[in-house]
Amino acid sequence: MLPFPLKFNISHTPSMIVLAVTNDQEIGVDVESMSRDIATDDLAHYAFSPEEYGQLAGIDPQRFQERFFDFWTLKEAYIKACGMGLSIPLDSFSFSISDTNRVSIQFGAERVDDPAKWKFWQLKPLQKFAISIALKCKDPGDSFRLTMRNTIPLLADSLTDYKITMHS
Repeated sequence: MLPFPLKFNISHTPSMIVLAVTNDQEIGVDVESMSRDIATDDLAHYAFSPEEYGQLAGIDPQRFQERFFDFWTLKEAYIKACGMGLSIPLDSFSFSISDTNRVSIQFGAERVDDPAKWKFWQLKPLQKFAISIALKCKDPGDSFRLTMRNTIPLLADSLTDYKITMHS
């Protein structure tokens, strides 16, 4: 066994890449640009559970877009952490987001999972991006620390800048 059994997940959207790394915990991450033109009532009805769709009912259009991406990224982060992708029916689990932005998950009878083992975070480091992180805890009592770093790629460095000499 490795001394540090790291697990990771990655997501990207134009102008943003998110990499989440943990020490032997299942993790999923999703980032979306909220300027994407996908936040529609039809897609919400299709992709979200009836409970999630109900939480979107009747809210103003600006709030609808933000909450749509909250649910979208949470669902993506969860299925990525499970390692099963879209083979998990999207209506077999539901998220609730409280007025204080506390996230909880519930499972339908067909989805065998334990809500107490999951922790979720939602971040908006810039107003136009929504990020959700899902972590399956080995011990639900554990506390966790999130660290975010902003990096700027070295655009001047590329493979063409390096001379490669091969010796036989």
